[in-house]
Amino acid sequence: MAAVVSQQRFGPAATRVREAIDAGRMGTLTSGVVSVGWWRSQAYYDRDDWRGTWAHDGGALMNQGVHTLDLLVWYFGEPVRVSAGSRLLAHRRIEVEDTVAAVVEFESGAIATVHATTAAFPGLAARLQVMGTRGSAVIEHEGLSYLHLAGPTDVGDMGLHGAGNQVVAPDPVDNRDATTTAAGHARQFADVSRAILDGRRTLVTVEDAVRTLRTVHAIYRSATEGRPVDLAELGQDPSPDAYRVGTVPPPAVP
Repeated sequence: MAAVVSQQRFGPAATRVREAIDAGRMGTLTSGVVSVGWWRSQAYYDRDDWRGTWAHDGGALMNQGVHTLDLLVWYFGEPVRVSAGSRLLAHRRIEVEDTVAAVVEFESGAIATVHATTAAFPGLAARLQVMGTRGSAVIEHEGLSYLHLAGPTDVGDMGLHGAGNQVVAPDPVDNRDATTTAAGHARQFADVSRAILDGRRTLVTVEDAVRTLRTVHAIYRSATEGRPVDLAELGQDPSPDAYRVGTVPPPAVP
């Protein structure tokens, strides 16, 4: 038996949103927004030789943004195509990006934007918006900050513009930065233990992890080559050694 650490899938907020999706209470998922606007100082990267390298660390997406991206993929299903750009804007002496943005298209037809950076002083909450035809949700840090599922409330033809929050009292224990708590890891370890005892699959499988990792590789390939990338292109060999930070294109010649 094998499992891959995707601890944010085990948070109460993430679970509640997944249950609403599975029950059809969010309708058809149409779009999502991932934004991980964190800050890492130059000293953070200078502290150890492995930081900011392709071989041992990865950039703002692979290191800092991957778990929020993993939630997006968990909710929306199979990604099929990405278009991305990456930059190194605020740091020196590292190989990888400190800022990346991408558009991810899913097999269902849904579309999402993915943004991750370590150049957002002083550091903002990791945020995931999930939007559907009968409900929307927002997870910030690991807490559920907004949820509205269709019901008797009349939202009118123009919507509520962020009002109508059905989250009565967000739990401050869950509304914490993922880097400050190991609660999700403990929940996942408990799931692995129970799966072994019960002879069942773990909640997070190797196949789940591969789906998310292939999305990361597709984003990096798109940013490297400056073109949209179909995930089917990756085959069995994503060739991470060929990746580099995208560059600003030269101005057009008049």
